[in-house]
Amino acid sequence: CRIQEKHKQVIELVINLSSFLIEHNTKIHIFGDGPDFQQLFAFIKKNHLSNNVFLYRWTSRSDIFKNYDFSAVISNSKFEGLPLASLESIGNFKLLISRNSPGNFEITDKNFLYNDYDELIQILIFYMNIDDSSLHKLIVSHKNHIKRTYSKSKLLLSLTNLFK
Repeated sequence: CRIQEKHKQVIELVINLSSFLIEHNTKIHIFGDGPDFQQLFAFIKKNHLSNNVFLYRWTSRSDIFKNYDFSAVISNSKFEGLPLASLESIGNFKLLISRNSPGNFEITDKNFLYNDYDELIQILIFYMNIDDSSLHKLIVSHKNHIKRTYSKSKLLLSLTNLFK
């Protein structure tokens, strides 16, 4: 992601999840670069979160899906125009957890939308306690919903009309 607080609120996310991450010995991995990368890195170091928050410079999303073992993606943006990373996450069988915002609202399972960090923590607790089989069924169901709602033909028609 673009580590730019104005758009993605990555630092805000880490600040609000820091106690939860430590208490539950939970890890998050953040991939990206941007003007606030050093500020985020400094916050992680200053607050002794190096065992819970792992920060990686930008890499292609296809490399992330191939080379890292994870089952969920958090989109903390307050606005997503065309949420390509979110759609790719669903397409790669990852659970999408996202802020209830334009762009993500339309594609995220309503049980995994949050308005504030207390709601996000409740979702994370649920996610941490779900068994692998149930998680897989949930992700497949969500992916199928997206495929029905946003079929290739609908998408191609929209893009064709856009470029007329």
